[in-house]
Amino acid sequence: MLLVSIYGELEFVFAMLKIALIVRVNIMSICITAGAGPQVAAAETQNPRHNIPKAAKRVFWRFLIFYLITIFMMGLIVPSNDKGLMSNSGDAGASPFAIAANNVGIKTVPSIINAVVVYKCMERW
Repeated sequence: MLLVSIYGELEFVFAMLKIALIVRVNIMSICITAGAGPQVAAAETQNPRHNIPKAAKRVFWRFLIFYLITIFMMGLIVPSNDKGLMSNSGDAGASPFAIAANNVGIKTVPSIINAVVVYKCMERW
């Protein structure tokens, strides 16, 4: 219904909004973990000076391990010289997991990834 140029501009703006949102939410999370905010739930824990840093370290290691495993798995299933990694399509087809699924003949994964991203964006509005 829209011209391709308008669609492209909207896609760019929404992608930038998603990136900005992720960065800001991470900054907010760090601030809340550090004790900022008018009503930090951490104050209700027993011995917060000991337990909050302990919990933050556990979360950090869980995320680090999760992302390292994900990156390792992507390296196993998608060759570094795959042409799909260099595409400028701007959709879920550039996702390494979607590329791997396409390489083995599963055609629905990019659509599922797009649906999840759109749903998550709509959920926040």
